[in-house]
Amino acid sequence: MIGGRRALRAASLLYVFTGLAGVVGNLPVMVYLLTRGTLPVLVGVQLDGGPLSERLGSKAMAGLVALFVGVSSAEIVAGYWLRRSRRRGAVLALALLPIGAFFWVGFALPLWLVAGLPKAALLAIGWKDASE
Repeated sequence: MIGGRRALRAASLLYVFTGLAGVVGNLPVMVYLLTRGTLPVLVGVQLDGGPLSERLGSKAMAGLVALFVGVSSAEIVAGYWLRRSRRRGAVLALALLPIGAFFWVGFALPLWLVAGLPKAALLAIGWKDASE
């Protein structure tokens, strides 16, 4: 069984990884969307394509992508605090899960969907060991 502090450290790695991937991967998508009016296609896959992109125009999608970049940035901060076993990191990380899930499903992001359950489980295991 994984210990509380180890769980927080593992969660911190997941949060930093998905946060960095969200920022680095979506800033170019946002720029492309704003300059060309459409989502980019990479190897036949429309980036950030999903239920949201099918219903919204390019400006609204650019706004949502910008929000996702903000959520991803907050995940990096949460991961940093989790690494230091800070309760505020656990609180922020927990608050970001449902917000992030909206984007994971809306943008059809399988990596984030797969990482979501381990993030929640590791937070639950490590919660008691998070210090003020």
